[in-house]
Amino acid sequence: MHPIAGKVFTKYKTILNIVEGKTYELPDFISIAHLERLISDDLTIHCDFEQIVQDFDAFKPLLNSKKFSDIEFRVPGETFAAHKLVLSLSSNFFREKLENENYISYIEYHNGDPKVAYEMLRFMYTGKVNNLEIQEFATLLKSGEIYGINGLRAECEKKLIANFKVENVISAILLHPYDDSDFGDMVFPHECYVFIKDHFKEIIYLGVCKDLIKREPRYLRDILNFICEGLNVSKCKKISNISPTYSQIPGCFSRRCDAFLNNKTSSDIEIHVGDKIFYGHTEVLATRSRFFKRMFERRLQMTIPDVAEIKDIESEVFCEVLRFIYTNKVEKIDIIAKEILIAANKYEIDDLKLLCEDMIEAKLTREDVRRTIAFADDHNLMRLKDKCLKFIVEKFCLYGNWIFRPAGRRLTDYLLNHRPHLLLEVLNKLASDYELDLSAELF
Repeated sequence: MHPIAGKVFTKYKTILNIVEGKTYELPDFISIAHLERLISDDLTIHCDFEQIVQDFDAFKPLLNSKKFSDIEFRVPGETFAAHKLVLSLSSNFFREKLENENYISYIEYHNGDPKVAYEMLRFMYTGKVNNLEIQEFATLLKSGEIYGINGLRAECEKKLIANFKVENVISAILLHPYDDSDFGDMVFPHECYVFIKDHFKEIIYLGVCKDLIKREPRYLRDILNFICEGLNVSKCKKISNISPTYSQIPGCFSRRCDAFLNNKTSSDIEIHVGDKIFYGHTEVLATRSRFFKRMFERRLQMTIPDVAEIKDIESEVFCEVLRFIYTNKVEKIDIIAKEILIAANKYEIDDLKLLCEDMIEAKLTREDVRRTIAFADDHNLMRLKDKCLKFIVEKFCLYGNWIFRPAGRRLTDYLLNHRPHLLLEVLNKLASDYELDLSAELF
């Protein structure tokens, strides 16, 4: 058994993948058992690798030249002259194919795009590719993987980096297979992150990051981490964006009707909730709730008896909703604030929504904000969700690098695995509500 079985040695590409039981014609590999018998605190492994460099200067003049050509590279509608030696040196796929089929006279390129086929040939002969559209690069990279063309990805990514724009950088990063292993190639993603950091607000406002949500949300998480790492927090400022509070809403009901709360004598409608009956007044209910206003207008048109049945709410919750409608007070908001908020949202009682959201916001912590933002997201509670986003930005991104602490990791992992669109909303919040200084030194 090899002492380093399973390890992959890499520098931007895989050089050697150590497999159990294989010696690679190197007789000095030793077994784990032998290694354990050695009395030593330190182990140093010296490896010498020889890199074979293709002589592109010699091959450049032969690109699509019939001179010395011994094979054709066929694409639907076009045929290119090629050379077996060049193809074999550039690709293990072509080398094996040509070794096994000595008399082969042509190779079919099934991609169907002559421009991409020619760029693939150009790279094999010159080590360079011309600038292409993103989709053409995608096709070229896919072809390079199919045919195992050495170094093509690195050259394409070098060309992409040189031609980054706010419109194409997200499409470009999606061409790179995400790899978060210890041996993953992070050179190209890092260059993407740097460009995104330098043009952060432009890219966010353009809306191109939404493609990451379904295709590779891990890049969203990494972009958020990279932006947070680059923040010079002491120089970041919040842009004035005042959210209304309960006491600031001009439509708050000022006329208290305590005496009429659940008063059977003066009521003109019965509301059945579960096994309980509540007594109400259509004028009061319609004044406080658009939902009830529409319901009572329909009942008048249809001459329905003055009894309403509500099935989608607990009687305890409805009791508190009714109490607020008549008195502007809620007795159990500390206990069932979320349940009351769901009801207030459904029955369109805006001031009760505000009261509940303010109460929930006041109790937010770093540990439960992910549950609260999930709750707001599920029930389309946009103001509460916005409060959670503000909390995340200010308590994780802009405060003591909390985004990189365990609580921050739990938060971003949860959003990544369950609600990746909220990662983008955190980025949107950073871009829209804050003047950011991204000049912090990156390590």
